[in-house]
Amino acid sequence: NEGGTGDWFGRAVAISGNGLYLAVGAPREDGGCAAIDEDQCTDPVTDNSSVDSGAVFIYEKISSQWVLVNYIKPEVIIAGAEFGAALSFNEAGNTLAIGAPNNNIGDSGIFNDDEVPDTSTTVDGSGAVYVLVRTGTDDLGDPVWELQAFIKSPAIAFAEGDKFGSTVALSDEGNTLAIAAPYENGSNAGVFNASESMSDSFLNDSVGAVYVYSRDSFVVDDATYFDWVYQAYLKPPVNEDNMLFGKALDFSVYGDDLLVGAPNAALGQGAAYLYTRASGEWDSAITTFDANSLLDGDPANGEAGDAFGASVALVSLASLVDLSTLDSDAYAGMVAIGAPGEDGSARGVLGLEDNNANDTGAVYLFLQSPVDLEWRRSRYIKAPN
Repeated sequence: NEGGTGDWFGRAVAISGNGLYLAVGAPREDGGCAAIDEDQCTDPVTDNSSVDSGAVFIYEKISSQWVLVNYIKPEVIIAGAEFGAALSFNEAGNTLAIGAPNNNIGDSGIFNDDEVPDTSTTVDGSGAVYVLVRTGTDDLGDPVWELQAFIKSPAIAFAEGDKFGSTVALSDEGNTLAIAAPYENGSNAGVFNASESMSDSFLNDSVGAVYVYSRDSFVVDDATYFDWVYQAYLKPPVNEDNMLFGKALDFSVYGDDLLVGAPNAALGQGAAYLYTRASGEWDSAITTFDANSLLDGDPANGEAGDAFGASVALVSLASLVDLSTLDSDAYAGMVAIGAPGEDGSARGVLGLEDNNANDTGAVYLFLQSPVDLEWRRSRYIKAPN
């Protein structure tokens, strides 16, 4: 849009696994054109009538050049919704999840295809996620995107300020979606699959929660259709106020392993949690990572303010990978976790761990043994200078 002051272009980015599509979020963009396809807009360049409603810009790599091909807005524009604050592509770049953590529509649940939420009530800061699919190209050869699902918290009555959609993650094949609500106040702990009951207890403050959804297919009159369905509600094994569980998310390739960061756990020292799925059910066993555990003989140096878990990355646990530069043996899985507030003064890899250089930051690398499947910290990584 014209000018763009304060749009926060680049606040969120996502690139498809095939490297052909780039989505850039501008959650404070002010465009007032309500359309997924910019061709439907009368004047998308100069329309700034909806403050902080947000937008997503999609670029395609064509002949080694990046070209802007789509300007995306929701069909119902809400000032302040911050559409585009979180983004995730699948491998093929044909499914895109978009978070709008300040969306205030007061309806609850999943709205597939042409299903329409009730907009007559509002819940401030409840948040929402839009799932878009690329269905083909237009007459100019640009991608055409359609809304496949609009998702709100299933617990909308308790969702004020939860910011559902602050973080989103799609599995590589695009059929599993994780949505974080890092300010959710639920007092339940652990894993609750869709078939399991839990109490409506919301006595904590900003613990956070992650909701998992799956995309199912069905056939009607020889035509295949897709619906998103609710699969699980994930919480940390022990709740703490203000731990911001869900601030970072990453899936393994097929979506059967999910790593969740909680950078404010343990008074800001931070933690991350690994969840696993088998046969469509999420396991109640949760692996906890922090700077002071799984050390395998290394010294502990985690402390309050490290924000361990502010960023997370997970290598698929589905197959063994040989990485001899890290370890002499193959490993069954690898996890990298960022701690931007860590205070160590070391440089590079395998440096001495201390707390003598404020907020320099670090990355911790954990490997899973293919023999006993136990996780051990492998590397403590600092900037080289």
